[in-house]
Amino acid sequence: PSHDRAGGGASVPTWQDRVFFDGASDIGTTFTVTISAANIVCGDITVSSLDQTMTMSGGGTLNIYGNLAYPSTNLTASAITYIFQSNTAATKTITTNGTSLGSIDFRGIDSNYGLGSDLTNGAANFIAIYAGNVITNNYNITTGYVSISSNTNARGMTLGSSTITLLNSTSGWNITNNTNVFFYANTSTILSTRFSTGFTGGSQTYNNVIFVIRIVTGK
Repeated sequence: PSHDRAGGGASVPTWQDRVFFDGASDIGTTFTVTISAANIVCGDITVSSLDQTMTMSGGGTLNIYGNLAYPSTNLTASAITYIFQSNTAATKTITTNGTSLGSIDFRGIDSNYGLGSDLTNGAANFIAIYAGNVITNNYNITTGYVSISSNTNARGMTLGSSTITLLNSTSGWNITNNTNVFFYANTSTILSTRFSTGFTGGSQTYNNVIFVIRIVTGK
């Protein structure tokens, strides 16, 4: 790995440092980046041009203050939690190119987060919005469940024409406190793959909300 902290090297980055992984990050074989602590930080993180498989493991938390750009191949990155922070109002971009993430928190006060590709993080994980605006840019999201926090920070989503697919069998969509929530459904669809999934709408206006009912019959 490398980053642009003054003086160079690959020491532990600060929230201002951009972090890069590429084809020069390995020694000709698969490699693992272990994130086991809760307070690992960086500015931008960019993974590109990998010629070996890189695995991010350790179950820790990566706090990102900038943009995220991941490749479509040679990266496994779902074993850590991602917290998107921000110190500026400039839109931060999240581009995963099909690489699945772990659970995701958005916590940047007065911040905007724009998707640069579809976003997936699996049935066991979630997306929680504590602060800021998540702008899908018409890309799709597939996750276990979505929760817009019960705090009173300005927080919400702008969905465009996106489809939000919810995979969790018990939790699904949750807005329990609509104070300072801004929610723009536009022409979006929220699709729950489990009829048992909960849906707490927080008095917001939605476009299409679909629950899939599976009927099993015996012979």
